Amino acid sequence: MANKIYYTKSAMYGDVVLKQHSTGYAAAAEAKALREYGNCHKFCKLYEYDTENHTLLLERMIPGTPLKHEAASEKRLDVFLSLYKDLHKKPENPSKFPTYVQWVQNASAYLQGKPDHKNIYEYMLKASDICSELVARYPVQFLLHGDFHFDNILLDKGGDYKIIDPKGVLGHPLFDLPRYLLNEYWLMCRTTNDAAEHLKIMSHIINYFASTLSIPQDDIRKSYYVEAAMANSWLIEDGRQPMMDDIYFALRLL
Repeated sequence: MANKIYYTKSAMYGDVVLKQHSTGYAAAAEAKALREYGNCHKFCKLYEYDTENHTLLLERMIPGTPLKHEAASEKRLDVFLSLYKDLHKKPENPSKFPTYVQWVQNASAYLQGKPDHKNIYEYMLKASDICSELVARYPVQFLLHGDFHFDNILLDKGGDYKIIDPKGVLGHPLFDLPRYLLNEYWLMCRTTNDAAEHLKIMSHIINYFASTLSIPQDDIRKSYYVEAAMANSWLIEDGRQPMMDDIYFALRLL
């Protein structure tokens, strides 16, 4: 997570964001990912990177409205898919990035010594098994965003949406779908408590992704479960309470 964010103007670059991370690792990961993507028009630009102060100077999106403010779910899905398609690339320096499997394994390892969260650990073990199954089926290692949801998709002054805040992780593009889906689920939970309706809507979205991207819907559902379990592990690591309903819903999707 970023420690501090400032919005200002640069004589050289115009409207910019000065983003200081709390750790050098997070700053380096974002900088490396943006450099790998280079001048890809789908991403915000990285202008400068101060390694000593863990600080990035980035292009600022104006007005910077997050995609979640698009009222129509169909519009959100189409924007996301337009950015997702043909985005992923094989990095020039893959050794600089962790893999998605390592993320899952690290989340499981963290919970192993936490007896108060034995239930989450068991869900993570299931997630680890599912992840291994998916990776065996999709072994290619592309550079992923790693946190590709609608709060990281912002509107610019030209009327286009651009992507910010890549985490930099390697895996099949399949693994860049579930974080977006998880955020769609959270958004629908704000408007209705009807679990059956949630399942119906999410199944429709997953089927839409499956048909558009030619990825089996069962594999997308499995990736959703992995992401939901891992997200709860990260909540615990941050000292927060797990969101068990997210895991229960992911199990129903399976």
